[in-house]
Amino acid sequence: GGGEGEGRRERGGAVSNGPLAAISAPQETTPLQTTPILAPAQPVAQAPPTSDLLIDVFETISSEPPPTNTSAGANNNNMVSGTASAPASKVADSEYKKFLFKNSGVLYEDELLQIGVKSEFKKTLGRVGVFYGNKSSSALLNFSANLPADSNELNLQVKPVGGTIEAGDQVQQIINVECKQPFLQPPQLTISFSIGGMPRSILLDIPVMLNKFLEPITLEAAEFFQRWKQLGSTYQESQKVFEALFPMVKEDVSQKLLSYGLSVLPGIDPNADNYVSSGVMNSRSQLVGCLVRLEPNLQTKMYRLTVRASQESVAKEICGVLSEHF
Repeated sequence: GGGEGEGRRERGGAVSNGPLAAISAPQETTPLQTTPILAPAQPVAQAPPTSDLLIDVFETISSEPPPTNTSAGANNNNMVSGTASAPASKVADSEYKKFLFKNSGVLYEDELLQIGVKSEFKKTLGRVGVFYGNKSSSALLNFSANLPADSNELNLQVKPVGGTIEAGDQVQQIINVECKQPFLQPPQLTISFSIGGMPRSILLDIPVMLNKFLEPITLEAAEFFQRWKQLGSTYQESQKVFEALFPMVKEDVSQKLLSYGLSVLPGIDPNADNYVSSGVMNSRSQLVGCLVRLEPNLQTKMYRLTVRASQESVAKEICGVLSEHF
């Protein structure tokens, strides 16, 4: 749930006019070289691990028109496993987390089914292509893949999938997403089918995360420090000190910040080893400004990560997620 960040309780008055409001400014700001922001690189699609069912899936999402008005929750009878289905097992999220930094790849694979995803996001909207490949030598019968009904945070539109996937075949499902307000939990897909008379159900998180609606922002030094100070309320900041989980290579760290959806702003922090980033999280109800400072200590192999955002839950979420990936 997202209870903690809901009220926009602005304490102490310091509210920014723009969507961004706040890194504690180091003692003094150095003159800024206006460096154009690097566009976030499009991560390379991962090759499927064992099967070639999805090889051509990543070329492009087929350009079918968006579904007319089929709400994802319309087929409630298909939602969770019914009497004839096996209990749905929640899938481990190891592949899901990789989608924080990429938009296409294999999300799930077992001996029967390979599920690939290719998605694109712009401002408050997203379009997710989900590809179901039958790896077995038998048809998958009564196949359904359903999402919950719209929530307060997300509008979801999904085209139903046909009931049978023949051996060796692949079908595509398009999910259209609108972000209405910042959210913490991804939509969960319930997949049901039977094979050889045995029902199967899988519960899968779809990689629609908060950072997919992040847009990198370029700021000059004076503006950055002004906004950093404006986001000075305790609840607007989240900070973690943690051990480095990966080699502390500057290019890799910068690329990861870019792939997450933030800018990387050189020349702002007087310490050239530090990383300074900014972005805006787009939603229909509000724009949430977000500023990030990542300070590496190469001797102790530790980082200090500070995130300030105009909404508490966003600062906590981004800080928590990023601290697990450097």
